[in-house]
Amino acid sequence: TAVVAMIKRSTFVLEVRDLWPGSAVAMGLVRKGSMIYRVARALEWFCYRRARHIIALTDGIRDGIIATGIPPQRVTLITNGVDLTEVPATPADVPVPADAFVAMYVGAHGTYSSLGTVLDAADRLRSEPSIRFVLVGGGDQKPLLQAEAARRDLPNVVFVDPVAKQDVPRWLARADVCLLPYQDKELFAGALPNKTFDYMGAAKPIIAAVPPGELSRLIDTAQCGIAVAPEDPAAMADAIRRLVSDTALATRMGAAGARFVCTHYDRTALAAQFVNIIEGVHTPHSARHLGGL
Repeated sequence: TAVVAMIKRSTFVLEVRDLWPGSAVAMGLVRKGSMIYRVARALEWFCYRRARHIIALTDGIRDGIIATGIPPQRVTLITNGVDLTEVPATPADVPVPADAFVAMYVGAHGTYSSLGTVLDAADRLRSEPSIRFVLVGGGDQKPLLQAEAARRDLPNVVFVDPVAKQDVPRWLARADVCLLPYQDKELFAGALPNKTFDYMGAAKPIIAAVPPGELSRLIDTAQCGIAVAPEDPAAMADAIRRLVSDTALATRMGAAGARFVCTHYDRTALAAQFVNIIEGVHTPHSARHLGGL
């Protein structure tokens, strides 16, 4: 896109949702110093230099972009958010007992999410039949997770096929707590996934198993859940037990999250901010105002 914009002499605004190739190195997918790494780094720098303005999805991404030498005034933070026009959803028909306490994960079953930790927590809670784990979505790790759950004969774990984005609120409406499990890697200290806002918008308490960082700070500031150490199934199981035994606390956390996300992460307001940037780069003085080259 940057090359096309250069050829057509068009204004190029870049949105960065991941610090590539840094994240690939952190995950062990690319070796630092390799040819792939050097080419990716050169492309990253080319795009940053060519962009009139850069939009970052998280504070960590913004800081990472600025660390490459891009002036701070050329980088704006615009996070994900929630659509406040959506009406409350009717709960989906989840294949669990009607009175079960549901700990739910909705999203990709991939390398980034430590869903093995969820299975370990479920194993620890197998003797508590009122608790069910529902994992909704697909991904390259799902067959392995299903096989592991079958090997352990976990009666409290249910896998659900991927659902359409517009149907996610119906599934979240049946959850009692929502899970955000990540690997114990520094990379995920800057994680602030879109599903966080879906969970908060659904007024569900969150258990975030993540290194201290953006997500844990949000959980603490909004008082919308419990942040525990990543890849620590005992801590996750204990947090679930706490909410099972104190449903009033779970309800307060869910309501606090909904209030906070509506105040700070209204998608309409975020979209307006995005539009202002796009329109701003086309004004006569936009290069100076937005820190253009």
